[in-house]
Amino acid sequence: MTQITLNNITKIIAGETLFVGGHLTAQAGDRVGIIGANGTGKSTLAHIIAGTDTDFSGQRTVTDDVVLVPQIAPTAGRSGGQSMLDRIRQALVQRPAILILDEPSANLDDEHQRWLSQQLQHFNGLLLIISHDRELLTAVASQIWSLEDRAYTQYNGGFAKFE
Repeated sequence: MTQITLNNITKIIAGETLFVGGHLTAQAGDRVGIIGANGTGKSTLAHIIAGTDTDFSGQRTVTDDVVLVPQIAPTAGRSGGQSMLDRIRQALVQRPAILILDEPSANLDDEHQRWLSQQLQHFNGLLLIISHDRELLTAVASQIWSLEDRAYTQYNGGFAKFE
């Protein structure tokens, strides 16, 4: 069952096109790796999918509940990695139909990176992961949404196939 359909999503900031989405779809059980250079709009797309950014043109159809775990800074005496792990654990307990993780492994040590990879491999819903972590993407992603030259392209198959 298709849970996310994005048609011609265009995001403009200060009169400049940040990105154009073309046609992107994801189904229950997919594990989508969202990749691209920093500052090109990956997190913005996550907020559009989650419904927290409504300032775009095009068609967004999301059929189930979404939990977005944004990239975050350290909080209240906890490191960035500890804060991210807390947020990921809270999200997993909710068992959302759609889970979006923004740079979940960025501040994790090797042990917690392995834990994260195992948890995500067993996640039953639709998973979208914004990441530069090639090992995580290789272990988890079943398709890739790549952002290059301000345009998203969907590639079916894992990260190794994409490369």
